[in-house]
Amino acid sequence: MEVDRVGGDLVKDPANSLPALLVAINDLFLNLELPLAIFMQIVSSMEKISAEEEVFVWPWVGVIVNIPTELKDGHYVGAIGSELEDMLNIVNIPKRVQHLCNNQGHSGTALIEFGEDWSSFNRAMCYEKTYEANNHGKKQWQGKKGENSHLYGWIARVDDYISTNIVGENLRKIGDLRTISDIMEEEDRKSNRLVGNLVKVIEKKNYLLETKNKSKETECTRKEGTSQNISNIFEKLRPQLEQEKRGRRSANGRKKVVEKKNEEREARSTTRCNGIIENLKKENKTLKLEIKHLREKNGELDDLEALNQTLIVKELKSNDELQDARKELINGLKERAENATLGVKLLGELDNKPFQEAMKRKHKFDIADVKASKLCTQWEEYLEDPKWHPIKVVRINGKPQEVIDDEDEKLKMAKEVYGDEVYNAVTKALLELHEYNPSGRRVVQELWNYSQGRKATLKEGVAFLMKHCRLPKRKR
Repeated sequence: MEVDRVGGDLVKDPANSLPALLVAINDLFLNLELPLAIFMQIVSSMEKISAEEEVFVWPWVGVIVNIPTELKDGHYVGAIGSELEDMLNIVNIPKRVQHLCNNQGHSGTALIEFGEDWSSFNRAMCYEKTYEANNHGKKQWQGKKGENSHLYGWIARVDDYISTNIVGENLRKIGDLRTISDIMEEEDRKSNRLVGNLVKVIEKKNYLLETKNKSKETECTRKEGTSQNISNIFEKLRPQLEQEKRGRRSANGRKKVVEKKNEEREARSTTRCNGIIENLKKENKTLKLEIKHLREKNGELDDLEALNQTLIVKELKSNDELQDARKELINGLKERAENATLGVKLLGELDNKPFQEAMKRKHKFDIADVKASKLCTQWEEYLEDPKWHPIKVVRINGKPQEVIDDEDEKLKMAKEVYGDEVYNAVTKALLELHEYNPSGRRVVQELWNYSQGRKATLKEGVAFLMKHCRLPKRKR
């Protein structure tokens, strides 16, 4: 290739061949052998390069070629021999060796990454000189003829970097072009930057130290001034302190007199306290006797409480028995004789007669009963609905009482549309449900004294049953 040919000339004479190398790169780009991105990368790197300096790939990279390969399973595999291992051991290479492969397998070439510092450059030069001393350098590789199984190696330079083969492709991935002066200038810039940073740090530390010293001097001056001020104040206060000292001596004399009086008063208080203690002891003894008496009473109260609990249980049992007896009476008196004073009443049951009378006034005789039955059923559903609660609380003679809410919409409609008889029947059933079954809102059976309009007692029910039910005579 043109680049490889010009690259060989550049190795021989870098000053005369650099323009020719740029011309060759341009020709390759125009012939579509060099991608635009690579072309711009190379031109940007070479704009800063002087024609008199040798151009290397940096970080330092060694090229090694003619690595033996063998074909296995359709791909070439590199067979690294002892020659390569010995060479790498001689130059003490700390970095990795990158074997280059393509779609056919191992290409027979490899790149040795030495590093970025000058010790790495020395190892790279030692590597190149070792191969040149054995006539296996770059010049010998470019001019070799016939078969040769030896390895060839050199440091990667500009011609290797811009080549379109597998070596150039991989060199452009891991490094760029630099001259020795470029690297030295960059290190100088880093050193200057580091020195500048160190100078700033030192200046800052000096400033802080100076500030600290000034602060110490100020503090010492302030302490000296404070000490002098304290001495001056003490001298001014000395007469006053002497006077106070004399006053304290006089006060001590008065204090002794007061202490003596206090001792006498304390002795009298002790005598009085002893008398109080004796009285308390007597009261305590009396209190203990009262406590003993109360404990005896408490035992009697426990017995009474146990008796009370027994009576409560018996009362509950009696109530259950009375309720059962009341239910039996209700079951026995369901068949109420006409004009009987005592019987079973369905509390909360809606009387359908007012509904029949109201429907007869509005409809023909043949459909009035049906209409009345439907209307009565509808109002029964209203009465069973727990959400409908037309009851309000008013104060009568200063006492709260529950009465029918006349402003309820349903009740107003019943009165206006169907008349007072229907309204009275509904409110009567509503009040009975509210009094006798407010939680369930269902019709309940109850033993009823019709003559007095109230619930009948169990005694009244038994007396009524004994009066009207005769037992059959026993057969002889």
